[in-house]
Amino acid sequence: MINIVDISKRFGHIAALNKLNLQIPAGSIYGLIGPNGAGKSTLLRLLVGLVAQDAGSIDISCLIPDEIGYLPERPRFPTRFTISEYLRLLGTVSGISDIDLGRQVRESLDMTGLASIAHRRMQGGSKGMLQRLALAQAIMDRPELLILDEPFAGLDPGAQAAMRDVLLQLNRNGSTILLSTHRLADVTQVCTHLAILSRGHIIRKGLMEEVIPGSTRVILTLDNLATDVQDQISAIPGDIRFDGNSIDLPDGDLTLKNAVIQVLISAGIDVTRLERKRVSLEETYIAAISGGLVEEEE
Repeated sequence: MINIVDISKRFGHIAALNKLNLQIPAGSIYGLIGPNGAGKSTLLRLLVGLVAQDAGSIDISCLIPDEIGYLPERPRFPTRFTISEYLRLLGTVSGISDIDLGRQVRESLDMTGLASIAHRRMQGGSKGMLQRLALAQAIMDRPELLILDEPFAGLDPGAQAAMRDVLLQLNRNGSTILLSTHRLADVTQVCTHLAILSRGHIIRKGLMEEVIPGSTRVILTLDNLATDVQDQISAIPGDIRFDGNSIDLPDGDLTLKNAVIQVLISAGIDVTRLERKRVSLEETYIAAISGGLVEEEE
């Protein structure tokens, strides 16, 4: 669906994107996450032609404009129209036939939960209402590709759940969806693929199960962890983390676990609690961002 090769974009002395490569498969829901300033919105604006790249290429298989729907990070609307009037105007401008216009407006209103307030003027509308209207606008032409910048912003918990349901339904109906968000919980519930961005680079990308490994970690809680014992354990090669009197180890590394436990036994330190926990997206995200490891630099 989308093939992005060596894309770079600068704004003055700031490198928003730096030789970024990404492939968005048709039929996927692809999430982009990363801290503010990572380059997520810049990448989405490049894809819809609002800004031009300095280098690199973008190939999108659906090149017809009405096959791409876009929800910007901060949507703006004229205030003089009602919701339904505005959508009908957009449909007319987009060239939707009179035969299809009424039906597509109704479907967009129903899908985004706006049908009951379609008569309301946009002036004074809540952030959540305008966010849903922005999505209704983006899907009016039943696009093959949806590009959504922070679609969950400003929505209350009920509206967030409704938005997730809409995205899943659109995807089942054939739309490929690329979205950016800071809401990690929504990513895990709707996305099939994920890319973590930082400072214009991709840190990690792939299928959700590739980006979030199905691994567990072991937490050893001790009665006391003396400084000299912690120093001995720190010298053991491997992914060892300390938190007060607790030691956090990868569950699958038996050699590492045995080496740590041997040091504890030799020091006469008792393990008062052992706990296993599954690695979460939040932990994966924080580790990737703080580690600063760039997956690709092509």
